[in-house]
Amino acid sequence: DKAIKIEDRNPACWVLRAVVLIHLQRYAEALESCEKAVALDANHQEAWLIRGAALNHLGQFKQCYSSYDKALGVERQSLWQRLTKVFKNNLVQFV
Repeated sequence: DKAIKIEDRNPACWVLRAVVLIHLQRYAEALESCEKAVALDANHQEAWLIRGAALNHLGQFKQCYSSYDKALGVERQSLWQRLTKVFKNNLVQFV
């Protein structure tokens, strides 16, 4: 809480607070902290990961899996997309 008073615009502070709250089994508060972190930085992977953990403990599994997907990267490519990209790049080099 002291770190947040100093750096309330830093998502990492909110995430660390959420981690501590999860260890204290205060899952709803941890979720609130993660929501603050995500509001500050929608691409903060740790915030999405810890948010998923808090939701898991709260039994909100659908939202939990959604948070884990965000942590992994919403725009991640399938194996087929990556292979196609590699093939195209190598084909251009040989032409």
